This record gives sequence, C-alpha cells and structure tokens, in this order.
Amino acid sequence: MWLSKLKVQNCRIIKEATVEFNPHINYIYGSNGSGKTSLLEAISIISLGRSFRTARISEVISYGEDSILCTSTVESSSSSEKHIGVEKTVSSTNIRVNRQTIQSQAQLSKLLPVSIIHPSSHELISGGSVKRRRFIDWVAFYKFPEFHNLWKRYQAILKQRNAALKNPKLFYALEHLTYELSKLQAPIHELRNEALKGIIETISVTIPSFLIKQAPDLSLQTGLPSEVGLDTESIVNYYNSKLAQDKKRGRTLKGIHAADALILLNSKPASSSASRGQTKILSLVLHIAQNITIGQHGVIAIDDLAAEIDKKNYQKLIDFIPELERQVFITGTHKVEKGITNASMFHVKHGSINLSHNK
Repeated sequence: MWLSKLKVQNCRIIKEATVEFNPHINYIYGSNGSGKTSLLEAISIISLGRSFRTARISEVISYGEDSILCTSTVESSSSSEKHIGVEKTVSSTNIRVNRQTIQSQAQLSKLLPVSIIHPSSHELISGGSVKRRRFIDWVAFYKFPEFHNLWKRYQAILKQRNAALKNPKLFYALEHLTYELSKLQAPIHELRNEALKGIIETISVTIPSFLIKQAPDLSLQTGLPSEVGLDTESIVNYYNSKLAQDKKRGRTLKGIHAADALILLNSKPASSSASRGQTKILSLVLHIAQNITIGQHGVIAIDDLAAEIDKKNYQKLIDFIPELERQVFITGTHKVEKGITNASMFHVKHGSINLSHNK
C-alpha cells in the first residue's frame, strides 16, 4: 500500500496543500518550523485518525480555524485505489472512505499501516510499559484479524470489573467479570507473543549489522506474577486471592493490560545500559522491523532523520532505505544529494510544499 496523493487543510502552519507522492521514497526538507512535521501529522491523521505528536486536536488545527481536513488517495498493487477523508473539530470526527461514512477507527487504520519514527520514539526503550504494549499490539492488529476484537472485549470487561471493585452495590458481578476477564488473557498473550516473534525474526533477517551489531533479546511478560499460569482457573484463583487489594485500590492491578516487553542488550536492560545513541538506533531498528513484520506494504515515516542517528551511520542508512520495499517519508533540514535513488524531493517553506526534483 502507498499514499499517492494527500490534500491538507488547516494543519498547523499548513493552511492548504496538495501533494502527489512517490510510491518509494519521499524526502521532505526545509528549515525548522517550516511545516515538515505537520505534513507527517496529516499522514498520521489519515492512518490513525489522530496526530502522533499530541492527543489534543486543538493543537493541530491551524490558529483561528475550526477544523482540520485531510483527504488522500491510497493505492495498492492488488486492489483499486481508495479515497480517504478525515475531518476533525475539537468535538467531532468525520471519516469517509470512498464516499461512505465509517464509524470505526479500526476500519480506517487497516487501510494504511504507518510507522512513524520521531525524536520521542526512543521512549519505546526508556519509557513506560504502555508504549511497548502498543508497539507490539500494532503488529498484532495488522497481522492477526482476531486480535482487535479480543482486545476490545478485554478492555470493556476490565472497565466493568474496575467499576464493580469501586462500588459495593456491584460486588455481586465480580465473580462473573473475573471469569470473563481471565479467560481472554491466554489468547491475547499468545497473539502478542507471535507478533513479538515476528519482530525478532525480521530483525535477524532484514536489519543490516551496521545499524545494530548485536540484536536485542526481546521477551514478553504477561503482566501477572511469573508463578501464575495463563489457564483460566489459575488466573481466577489469583484474582480471588488479591480481591481485597483490588477493592482497596479500586482497579485490577495485574493482568495482560499491565504486560510489558523486556528489551535486553548484552543481557542487561537496554533502558539502563544503552547509551543515548544506542537507544535511538535500537528504537529506529525496532520501528522499521515493526512495519516489515506485518507482511503487507506499509508506510515508514522518519521525522528529522539526522537527529535520530549519528553521522557515521546516517549515509549508510540512506543507502539501505531503498531496500525496504516500503513507501518511506524522511524529513530533514537540508536536501540530500547523495545516496537516495528512486526518490522525490519536496521543499517545505512557511507551510508551502513544492516538488523540488525526482532522483
């Protein structure tokens, strides 16, 4: 899949722009604050329905405007093109695909898988477990059709159980909710584990050694104590043993909603042992592998590539990118003249986007 055309209205500094993209590599350059990252935000909205930089759409809508509108054409080698439009205000979202309104964010996301690597992506390594769960769930979402419904149902039951834990009048429902929550944990964990195995295999087969000399050791923790099995009976018994504690806290403390991925380098946690440079490269490797693992032609966007990788490896990565067989977007402050082939160059200035030349 690739994004062949994008029209943007009222996205930060970009008041209005229409861009036709290269199905292979698109290099977007311009000074800081010119609108490069805003263009990637528009791509994020087309894929995810939201910006990758902020959850507040009010921060993305151009000053003085009421809404942002992103429309696009998505093409693939196996099906006809799809026309996607996303309009957002502070209080509403309208999503249309081929002139039909859709209600599900998941339906939108399926159409254009996008992995965005940006200056805060290193938090995958150094940040909390939420980011690592979402990283793995992204792969599971695209790779396993059943994952989304299982996870959606789990979250709904978790919400109900947490509400019951806070309200003595609802304690009667805890036995049923605990059982329902427990029986979903093994299938979700298994799909996550398969997704993680795919990422590990992708790294070993695809990622060149110049980027990462030693592949990280990745493993998935269940979110439950290690001595608790993932069969329904064991989880139910565990929750019953911790019921008083959960009631006191008013929430379900343990479970696959608290799962984490352990990332080791040289048998040590990367979060504490890796240098800042190693953390950035490792994050870059993991996000590239994430996109490749899903087995369909997704999109990779790297915001401010020069800030993500040291000068020694920068040109080597530029040389490697054409081998990804993905549509790739790269932003930078200067035009790249060496190494990028089969690419389109776009110059961004004061929110205006112009095709510079093809290579």
